Amino acid sequence: MGGGIPSLSDTNLAVLVEELCRGSYTAEQFLHVVTLKAEGSHPTGGYQVFLKRNPVYVFPPSFTLTHIRPVGEANQQITPFLKTSQFECIDAVKEILIVDAAGSHQVEVKQVKGEGPETPTCE
Repeated sequence: MGGGIPSLSDTNLAVLVEELCRGSYTAEQFLHVVTLKAEGSHPTGGYQVFLKRNPVYVFPPSFTLTHIRPVGEANQQITPFLKTSQFECIDAVKEILIVDAAGSHQVEVKQVKGEGPETPTCE
């Protein structure tokens, strides 16, 4: 009976911890939209991956790549992931800062040519 606090060894208790993940990154800007892509893989299936905009107000915004490990059984094969995030910007963005398990990365933003006067210009 007990009714005490469950221990971490209790198989019904899952501890979900968000950890820094590793990836490779690309970014491009078309007109007023900047798209950031994070790609990578995990040794098994079941990982939840997040590409989060950091809450600190800086421009251009910075991002963090994290994951939550699978709980319980997971398929035993390398599983790729692709996460994207977008934000709007009137001016051309040169770089985006991303933090992951390997450290900080300055990702160059490729300017994609568009039609018309709304194409941002790089300085």
